[in-house]
Amino acid sequence: MDPQRLLQPNAFAEDDGTEQAVFTQALAIANPMRRHEAVVAALTTGRVLLAVQAHPHPGHATVAAIGRHVAGGEESGPSGEISNVTSNLRVDGPGGRPAFAVFSSADQVGAFDSAARPLPLGGKTAAARALATGGMLVVNPGDEQEFVGRSALAAISAAEPWLAPWNDTDIATRIGQSVRDCELVRGLSISMRRGGVTLVLLHMAQRAERAAAADAVVRASQAIAHDEYLRARLDAVEVVPVRDI
Repeated sequence: MDPQRLLQPNAFAEDDGTEQAVFTQALAIANPMRRHEAVVAALTTGRVLLAVQAHPHPGHATVAAIGRHVAGGEESGPSGEISNVTSNLRVDGPGGRPAFAVFSSADQVGAFDSAARPLPLGGKTAAARALATGGMLVVNPGDEQEFVGRSALAAISAAEPWLAPWNDTDIATRIGQSVRDCELVRGLSISMRRGGVTLVLLHMAQRAERAAAADAVVRASQAIAHDEYLRARLDAVEVVPVRDI
């Protein structure tokens, strides 16, 4: 046993599982893009909860067997953080990718699995763990879930500012180059659907037929799949053609 580890202060000793204000405020935002940015900021400074069930051996736990998961043991240290984690609760994310599940409050844990107990974890630690176990995280899996992808997780774990796709001009430029030969594409914009899925909107001319729109979607999708810069920054993404009014 490491004496130094035992002497570390427990950062969550007084934590009663109440949702922190940063998460309450972030999750209440109606605009999907602003909501996502606020959730990323909340994860950078706040704490989340894992859903775990008691293990027969004292001091250990196994992740609640809900959704896709891998069972195993994990130990909670004096700091309140979890060490030696070999199991993570994962649920299916966009495209079937596994997402590391965390919760903003004990009530959210109970609603997801009434047999589980909440175990606190710093948001930055959760982001680092998600990066190591599939590259996607989900806050409060269910009707109000918010998926967070790799570029945001990397920024959170390093406590660095995150550049959202709709604020990254290089993303629009690179996708725009892929459809520059599509004469009926009038432009593109980047948005987000509630839940954390990025939308690439291809603005088509009114006279554009279905075949022209489909061709533009294929070109943009191929660019996202093969361009290293785009692939690293667009985890959950949909390309949608829209007719300009």
